Amino acid sequence: MYETKEEFISSVTGELLNLNTIKEELKAEVMKELAENSKRQIEGFEFRKSKEEFSVFIGENFGSFFFNKYNKTLDKFIVDGNYESAMAFRFLYLCSYMDYSNKLRFGSKFRDKDRGYMVEKDLQEVLGLSERETRNTKNFLFSLGVLKIDIEGVLFVDKMYSKKGQITESFNRESTRVFNCAIRKLYEESKAIEHKKLGLFIKLMPYINFKFNILCSNPKEEVEKLIKPMDMKEICEIAGYNKTQSSRLKKDLFNIKVNGKCVIGLFETGAGTSIVINPSIFYAGNNLEELQWLNSIFRIVE
Repeated sequence: MYETKEEFISSVTGELLNLNTIKEELKAEVMKELAENSKRQIEGFEFRKSKEEFSVFIGENFGSFFFNKYNKTLDKFIVDGNYESAMAFRFLYLCSYMDYSNKLRFGSKFRDKDRGYMVEKDLQEVLGLSERETRNTKNFLFSLGVLKIDIEGVLFVDKMYSKKGQITESFNRESTRVFNCAIRKLYEESKAIEHKKLGLFIKLMPYINFKFNILCSNPKEEVEKLIKPMDMKEICEIAGYNKTQSSRLKKDLFNIKVNGKCVIGLFETGAGTSIVINPSIFYAGNNLEELQWLNSIFRIVE
């Protein structure tokens, strides 16, 4: 701008402006910027508060967890065209012993937490299997490269499949939380011959809607009315059951419980049915209200 006594000429528009007009415009601009900054600060505070409340709710109701990249896990456990369901479930169980460096912890408990490092000789006690089946499981997981051993003899999980703590945006895609307490209870309360059946949950993970935990054909959909729930015949196809065995699969899955709670629920109306996974086992979403609603459904029918 160019000064002419008490007036200025805008170098952009050529408009003649007096000093008071300029002051008012500057004041308006400053006030607008302050308001926008304040709005951003409030939104940032609300976001952090919501995230903190979400974390507290998860900690109080479900406990600690790790993230599992289910598609990579599934691909790895399909060997010669066959899905090694029991081994996949045992792998997920071992992941519940990970620390933030992906090393497995076991023994030397303090305040109910494992403080020591897990080594090969601990596996039979941890897995609760026969010596032969423990060896088979260990060798199989080593051969896949999902379970490894460092130079000090400590067992650890490959970070391509499971991680604990902060994860990147790329890892977050196609991954879900797996809650340590629930997966351990499922394992500890089952027999070795049931591990194959429990491994089917990993095969269902890609079809769990990340917001509502409903098994559906469009798991990334956020609009309730657009979600396309799966029926038992479709789930049979995913699980590798014959469609004529849908009643058997339904009975097998609906009879599975952890801490006295059903792992799968059925919501039915005159318009159709939805099959819902208990969020205390697997949950990928980040909305507190949606998680509270899901949790309350399974608590009502305990």
